[in-house]
Amino acid sequence: MAVAPSKRAPKRLRHLAVTSLAALTALAYGNAVQDALTYDDGVVAPLAQHPSWARIADLFEHDSWNGLGQPMTGLFRPLSMATVVLEGWVHGGAPRWLHATAVGIHVAATLALFAALHAMLRDARSVRPRAALAGAWAAALIFGVHPAHTDAVASYYNRAEPLVVLGTYAALWLLWTRAARSPRLAWGGALAIYLASLLCKESAASMPLLLGLCLLLLRPDARPWRDRLRALWPLLLFAVPLFVYSRLRAHAVPWPSWAPSRWHVYTHAESWGARLSTVTSVLADGLRLLVWPHPLRCSYDEYVPHDIALATLLHAGLVVAAVRSVKRHPAVTVGVAMFYVSVLPSTSLFQDLSMFPGIFAERHLYLPSAALALPLGFALASLASRRGPRAPVLAAAAVALVFVPLTRARNVDWSSNLALFEADWRTDPDNGRNASLLVRNYLALRRRGDALAVCDRFLAAHPGHVGMLDACAITYQQGGRLADAMRLLQRAWDESHNARAAMSLGRLQLQAGDRDAAEVSFTNAVNATENTVTKHVREGERILRLHPERAADARAEFAAALVLEPTSEPAQDWLRQADRALATPR
Repeated sequence: MAVAPSKRAPKRLRHLAVTSLAALTALAYGNAVQDALTYDDGVVAPLAQHPSWARIADLFEHDSWNGLGQPMTGLFRPLSMATVVLEGWVHGGAPRWLHATAVGIHVAATLALFAALHAMLRDARSVRPRAALAGAWAAALIFGVHPAHTDAVASYYNRAEPLVVLGTYAALWLLWTRAARSPRLAWGGALAIYLASLLCKESAASMPLLLGLCLLLLRPDARPWRDRLRALWPLLLFAVPLFVYSRLRAHAVPWPSWAPSRWHVYTHAESWGARLSTVTSVLADGLRLLVWPHPLRCSYDEYVPHDIALATLLHAGLVVAAVRSVKRHPAVTVGVAMFYVSVLPSTSLFQDLSMFPGIFAERHLYLPSAALALPLGFALASLASRRGPRAPVLAAAAVALVFVPLTRARNVDWSSNLALFEADWRTDPDNGRNASLLVRNYLALRRRGDALAVCDRFLAAHPGHVGMLDACAITYQQGGRLADAMRLLQRAWDESHNARAAMSLGRLQLQAGDRDAAEVSFTNAVNATENTVTKHVREGERILRLHPERAADARAEFAAALVLEPTSEPAQDWLRQADRALATPR
């Protein structure tokens, strides 16, 4: 149904709101536009550097990482990755432009949230036009400049997060403003957006629930509940794009033959009770970061659940508030419900952590925080109706004055891997996953002294951390401390039967001339490896290193790995070495 002119703020104010919102959001994230391939950006960089239609087709045929020569992760995000390929044709894959696009998508997602929220608020009873505009602008501004979104925006690999929010709130705006006048266009457009969003990221699956809750609870409607529910029957059609997506995903990511087993290394959640405790703590920390985004980290892989009783009370209070608000403040019900629905699939309650070792990541808060912007917008619009439009505008401006400098400072951390890992090391020096990344980064930059300092400090407090034992063994080896390196690797094997450590130990033992010990270590590594592709590669390496006369047998192992995973770079590299060995006269 068209909105009466009396329910619209002056066009001048609407244009000013859109322009200022886009400008302030771009200001907060402008310094994320930099020539840097940080964290996972480097993995997808080849998509833009070597664009082709074959690459785009391959994204729909394979796991999003496996198609780039990386181990399979179970991620299927062909459309968001295809945008990186398309950019390669435009600007050659320059990192600065890839980051500029990521910031642009975030600005667009913020504007889509603003448009949907403004449309809902101007239809709300007892909300004046200027109050609706002010409330929507203020809530969208806080979302747009929020520092917790740096993980999703400063890394262009994570552009899937803003794309899903852009799609979700564009579909909501379309249905809210056009469904009554042009139902086929509105619902057809929403269905197309839903499929596109699913192909950007799996979390878009929650979109129909958000649309249904908003249309059912937030739209003024005097009809009986039964009639209102019956009017939402087109939501059943969302099963069609969901089915199409599930078939495409099942073809590209067969389950579970490829899944490595890393459960015991990365997670505390080995039972359902422990999982629930972890999720309870994670969600409470997520809410805390949305209220006060400090400290921010790139790695939460070694997350330890804490304050479970307080976290449980917090969640219970939010659920009770959502239930009690259905009639008087339905926006609270919608926001709280969608926060949990959109964030839970990213937690260990549903994820197999053998595939997704990160129990928590700040990018997982992007979609849930947009949901919480709905009740915030309604509350700020109510404030504007009582105190005038300036009240929410000034309140949001005050928050932005705090958030924008924090966001820009965090963007600087994302300017390089070194800056990012050093920032995490300062924030959480007990995180072994990040410490090992920092050590390896120092080694790549030939800063062996800094790597040794991190190793000595960390291992003094955590002598049994497998990841750091491996990284520090490399550090000690490069520093000429071969005995110390082998001691660390032997400890890593003894304490966890870590196959990677056993392989590294075998190489060092072979370097030291102890072939018998190397044979034992290589054999241990092969036997402890559960991933079939990696097992073939390691067995081939064992044969080629210790029994070069059997190069043909080694080549057969590498070829078997490539049959299972044609893009495996280690298998390809070792196959070339085996071919050279076979071609060398003896």
